[in-house]
Amino acid sequence: MPIKFRCTHCNQFLGISRAQGGSIVDCPSCGRTLRVPNLDGTVAPLPKPAIDLNDNSLASALEQLAALDLGVPEEPPAAGPGSIATAVAQAPPVKAVPLAPVSASPTDVPESEPPGATSSRPWVEVDEELASLAREAPEPAIARRSSVVTRRDLLVGATTTALVVPLTWWFATPRRAVDLVEEGGANRPAGRESAPAEPTPVAESVPALTGRITYITPDGESLPDAGARVLMFPEQRQGSALMSVDGFAANADAADQQLARESIKLSGGAYVLADARGRYGADLRSSGTYEILIISNYQSRPAGPVPADLLKSLARYFDRPQQLIGQRSYEFFHLRFTGREPAVRDHVFQRS
Repeated sequence: MPIKFRCTHCNQFLGISRAQGGSIVDCPSCGRTLRVPNLDGTVAPLPKPAIDLNDNSLASALEQLAALDLGVPEEPPAAGPGSIATAVAQAPPVKAVPLAPVSASPTDVPESEPPGATSSRPWVEVDEELASLAREAPEPAIARRSSVVTRRDLLVGATTTALVVPLTWWFATPRRAVDLVEEGGANRPAGRESAPAEPTPVAESVPALTGRITYITPDGESLPDAGARVLMFPEQRQGSALMSVDGFAANADAADQQLARESIKLSGGAYVLADARGRYGADLRSSGTYEILIISNYQSRPAGPVPADLLKSLARYFDRPQQLIGQRSYEFFHLRFTGREPAVRDHVFQRS
């Protein structure tokens, strides 16, 4: 981008290359000498003219200039007594030599320059530079394209539309990755069962079920059910080895709890405890249908045996299923996990 400034003598707006910053140039408009501003905007003063008045060559040149006839008639001095007539030397007239006309094509004719400006000057006026850039700008490429629409263009457009519209609809349609089916252990319909889908392995530690567990106190206050147990196991049993319920008890020590987690994980399920705020999160490694059992840590259930259907489901995994729940309140349901998004299940254990 050129340096833009004004002549300090004629106030002409000028532009010059950045490489000429701080140099001394002549104004193309008035011809007077000025200094180009530096890149930071400062302008150094011009140097004082250094003329050696004792230079013989300079004195001789000044005398010759004074002797030239500039075409201005001068009145002869009045003759007076003792006046001496002086003869002024005149330079011989110079004959103009005619120049042969040079024919040039319209494309080779150079643009005229302003008076006082030469092609050797490193800068030009800003207006002329902008005009030249506008003339040299290439035409838009779109103007050179043919306006004829070929059959190939129509086929490409139709194919693109046929692909984009279904994909757009598919991405815009909301989908649920996980479906919950609530079923009580004692009220599960016998004809509701269907052929389960084959489990599909997913990435390690994929969140499958999250939520918050609370219970209602005798005063009617809702508190986090910290320590509530959440067990997840596949609906279709793989293998026949039974797990001990000791590690799944509410008062089991850390070593037994860790053994219980690893055991149910090898069976394709998960075992987690609710934290101090009642929140929990369980991960699964395969998609499919799972049975979920949530056991409260604080709320008790009415006295009575566990429903036979629930005991039958638990007996496929645990050696003493009747001791797994005890007299605690529980919630039993099924979960269809696709391996994508986790299901959210909050539960409140009411007072019986």
